[in-house]
Amino acid sequence: MDKNARDLLDSAVLQKGLAQFGLDPGSARPCEACENFVYDYNDETIVRFTHSGHRTLEQVLSELDFVSYLSCNGVPCSRPVCGTDGRLGYRIDAGNSYFAVSAFEKAKGVPPSRENTTKEIISRLGQVIGMTHRLAKSYVPSSGIEKRPHLFEDEYYLNPEKYFLEGDTEMLQAFRKNMDRCRLIEASTDNFGLVHTDFHQGNFFVEGGEITVFDFDDSAYFYFADDLAMPLFYHMSGVSENRVQVATEFFASLIEGYKKENILSTDQLGLMGDFFALRETLLFGLIGRFVDLQNMSPDKKVKLMERRSAILSGRPFLDIDFRQFA
Repeated sequence: MDKNARDLLDSAVLQKGLAQFGLDPGSARPCEACENFVYDYNDETIVRFTHSGHRTLEQVLSELDFVSYLSCNGVPCSRPVCGTDGRLGYRIDAGNSYFAVSAFEKAKGVPPSRENTTKEIISRLGQVIGMTHRLAKSYVPSSGIEKRPHLFEDEYYLNPEKYFLEGDTEMLQAFRKNMDRCRLIEASTDNFGLVHTDFHQGNFFVEGGEITVFDFDDSAYFYFADDLAMPLFYHMSGVSENRVQVATEFFASLIEGYKKENILSTDQLGLMGDFFALRETLLFGLIGRFVDLQNMSPDKKVKLMERRSAILSGRPFLDIDFRQFA
């Protein structure tokens, strides 16, 4: 998170932003977040402050338009909340920049865990992802709303050298090679549209047998198969033993639910390895932004370097032919 943006979010800016939704700072509890400043208000409303260096107000409004569309069509997601004058987003000036302030209904339930992430929940997650893809095929931004960008128009993809670990040219080259490979994939309404792009375990809550998804901040136009690959990618990131078995069981449940709402071709499922490689090289390149490498334990450093060598040698994230799930 940008330190300069953090310094700009003072009590006056916070109060002005919350006031747009009829809220006061007294009951606002800060939440852990990566790229935005998020506050929980009485376990009912989530208020998000997005610095203009991360997203413009127009980009935030385009996200809210898409989420509203999904919610109105039955997707269980955290719905945007209107301010006191009926608008969904507000600009609060801060220095020579500003914050785009928005609010959402807080998702019901708790984060997924080993105890509550059953096969049924994984299948339900797949179904919800399938719903978003089916609906994305017919989504048209509302009048006056700008179109969300292509994933490769995001700053991390446009200028990766600004964000990757300084001097790690090998990983930067591997990332660009993976981008070039993905650019060759033919796009159509059957395999490409506006997607979440970050369906990991931190972006949905579980309550009973239902889930609620949230955080469409990174939503962009990209391939449906990439979006479907992300829950498995993050599920497997901490698994070191029996990886093929664990991944196969997880994805079997995920695709079972997905097929209730949408179908991906055999060829598209066969590209999931390319999407794993794209995400892994991106995250490895950005690791310095999210991990304290200086204070990392020796064991973790060894594992990190082992995986780096595997990535650069071309060893797949998962040695599975996903075409079998078509």
